[in-house]
Amino acid sequence: MTDYQAIIKENTEKPYAVLRREVAQQDIPKEIPPLIEILMNLLRKENIKPVGECFFRYISCTNGGQMVVEAGFPVEKTALKSEIIQLGSFPEGKYLSVIHKGDYRNLIDAHEYLENYAKSNNLSLDENKTDTGVVWGSRAEIYLTEPDLTPIEDWKTEVSFLLK
Repeated sequence: MTDYQAIIKENTEKPYAVLRREVAQQDIPKEIPPLIEILMNLLRKENIKPVGECFFRYISCTNGGQMVVEAGFPVEKTALKSEIIQLGSFPEGKYLSVIHKGDYRNLIDAHEYLENYAKSNNLSLDENKTDTGVVWGSRAEIYLTEPDLTPIEDWKTEVSFLLK
């Protein structure tokens, strides 16, 4: 496991534009990353420029591993003509975060670290567990480096969970 250092930070609301999909958990690596380029092209057509790094936001997961995932970019608040792009926002609040370095295939380590850190430090994650699964207030991976321009060992991803 990577040597993580958790931090808690206060974030303001951050508007974004996303493409949302329901996908089996094991299919995320092949189904969700291509949405970033598709979204970027759609945003260009709308003359909307991202104001930050691309991200994946995990909305919910069923007990069977079906997940609702958003792939997106932060944007200034705007009106859209597109029926494909959805607007949303990361909620204002306190977030528990770590920076993951290296291959995206190991990001599960950062998620598990944050879950364990929250438990060990009596922090409540903003999540709603039901008989059928879980819905998260905000659980995201923010991609801080360009994988095409950066060696894999230098990739940096912020993994961030909203606290209650």
